Amino acid sequence: MTYSASPNCLPSEIDVAIIGGGPGGAATAISLQQQGDKQVAILEKSRQEHFRIGETVPPNIYSVMQQLGAREILEKGEHLPSSGSSSAWGSSQLGYQDFFFSLEGKGWHLNRTLFDASLAEMAAEQGAILRRGVRVVGGNRLADGKWNLALLDKDGSPWELKTSFVVDATGRRSFFASKQGANRVVMDSLLAIAAVFELDNSAVKAGYTLVEAAAWGWWYAARLPNNRAIVTLMSDREQVGEHQFSHWKYWQAYLEQTNYVQEMLAGAIPASQLIVTSAVSQYLDQMTGDGWLAVGDAACTFDPLASAGIYKALRSGIQAAEAIANYFNSDTTALTQYEARTRHQFELYLEDKRHYYALEQRWPNSQFWQRRRFKIALDPSQWLDWEQSPESIRQLQGLKMYLPVRDLHLLCQLCFGGKPAGEVVGKFLAHTQGRFSAYRAIEALEYLLVEQIISGNEAGRGTHPGGAGGAEEAEEAGGAGGAGGAGGAGGAGGAEEAGGEERTYNVWAQSSRNPTQNFVHPPTPNPSGGGEPEGGGRRKWEIVFLPFCGTGILPVQ
Repeated sequence: MTYSASPNCLPSEIDVAIIGGGPGGAATAISLQQQGDKQVAILEKSRQEHFRIGETVPPNIYSVMQQLGAREILEKGEHLPSSGSSSAWGSSQLGYQDFFFSLEGKGWHLNRTLFDASLAEMAAEQGAILRRGVRVVGGNRLADGKWNLALLDKDGSPWELKTSFVVDATGRRSFFASKQGANRVVMDSLLAIAAVFELDNSAVKAGYTLVEAAAWGWWYAARLPNNRAIVTLMSDREQVGEHQFSHWKYWQAYLEQTNYVQEMLAGAIPASQLIVTSAVSQYLDQMTGDGWLAVGDAACTFDPLASAGIYKALRSGIQAAEAIANYFNSDTTALTQYEARTRHQFELYLEDKRHYYALEQRWPNSQFWQRRRFKIALDPSQWLDWEQSPESIRQLQGLKMYLPVRDLHLLCQLCFGGKPAGEVVGKFLAHTQGRFSAYRAIEALEYLLVEQIISGNEAGRGTHPGGAGGAEEAEEAGGAGGAGGAGGAGGAGGAEEAGGEERTYNVWAQSSRNPTQNFVHPPTPNPSGGGEPEGGGRRKWEIVFLPFCGTGILPVQ
């Protein structure tokens, strides 16, 4: 295919090309226009005519909209004020959170199509070039360090665009970042199955969103402008397939089992087919590179329960623009700092996600909720091993969950030759220098066991070969001796529980919210001075969910 020069409505060379015109891309463009004289283009493949899910924003949206100078977009009258949220979560009783008490005021039920278009048009009004109906199909790095992007116009005509910097704002598919070798790391298999309803005005309590937990997931319902509502079932891909929730008949039947959502929809008329979209929590293992970065959902995505998708995208765009401006000013650390900040924010989100899902303790036999209760099955003294072979390497390269492949590989290497799980976790935390919580390492080890990448034997006893050396080896690896010593030999570490049935190993994971904490807390000496609990009781981890202080494996007092 022969590519021609760009049409006369776009110069042949610009400073920054933003692929995607959603909130993250538009916020990046607006912030760049505010910061300097760079020529910026937004390349949006759609014409903003399709329906978009994710319509409610809490009051904190005001802070980022104020930074963008875009607050009036919310107040033009095309969006509905949101008074707060109601939820049946952890209980069958409905609770309320009123935005009235928020310092930032009310939230909003958005017309997403209009909201996204308004932000993109604001960027254009401030000097950015906005091209709709344009698809970026490839790009290569030139000898001068700039990018040559291959594009297709809305009529299919190919053309080229030269740019000094590329912003991937393509959402979950992370198109450009993937082309540069970045991989998506997914944390779950959540799907959103939504439908739009025409409402009877008397049927809905105005202004409140509704969340209702159910056996195989949870329901979300909210008012939309034009007297409509969106109703969404959140469930894992496996449950959607097993119960056929993507078919209207079964989705509707499950909806009728709810207490509050069906009451909200009394008299409502379906106004759309089911819309099925991915709602997985995921992040890129590489969010930046020389001359490019990913922004918004292209960098990482949150569970819809967080109600933070649009806020996150706007904040990400502001931070991305700052990093790009510093990059052009020869700050060699600008992009790595942006990526580190984005990763840190994702880790904070995971901590809160664990906390709020743990509040729901009904339906103990539901696989959906079992996956989110974060109960650790792995014994810290269980002996783990990895047999390195071309086949095991090939299998490892195909894994896409919980940690990047390189970090999964590190866990495997730490298991090589046979090591207790506690020692492996301790060394991993030291090697990765606090990028992950201890829970993340344990979760990944359980994943590797399920996928049969590593093998696990019965929990090691103090006499297990190599066990006594765990503490010294972990200490040499960077202060992780507490996990190694406790997990390896069982020696003096641990607090003996009543009756000698179990011993808890005290591993303190660095909190994402408090980076000054130690990676691993040394084990508390056994008051009795003994080693193994009488009867060889099973050891355990103790995990505590602290939404405002961090999630970690905490020392037992």
